[in-house]
Amino acid sequence: MAVSNFFAMIEQRITPYGILDFYKKFVIFNLTCDLLDKEIAKELLAITDSFFGQEQYVFISYRSFFTNIDPEAYSVINPKKLAGVAIVSDLEIVKHLSISEQRLYSGSFSFFRTIEDAMIWAETVV
Repeated sequence: MAVSNFFAMIEQRITPYGILDFYKKFVIFNLTCDLLDKEIAKELLAITDSFFGQEQYVFISYRSFFTNIDPEAYSVINPKKLAGVAIVSDLEIVKHLSISEQRLYSGSFSFFRTIEDAMIWAETVV
């Protein structure tokens, strides 16, 4: 996963579900599990909410393969903290499924083919 030199990663945390790369206004989650449910989402959001404190941020989900996303995972999002969600993948099935996911989140939501495009977008959301 290549990222632009314009953005400097602040911290990286490895979880059983993937890698979280923290930047000033967003986090990139490189998903490595084949199912993301409500409990996993709670755990990940506890980490990201703690990192960003009172600041709003954007969650960028990088999906290099198909992953089942439980719709209940979106129910644990605090919209006062999470300003936007971006899904990044070059897989058509992920793009198609992201349309369904968009209905589950009331904030800013977008799909991108590249991490760089998602990063630029995230800077405009927060």
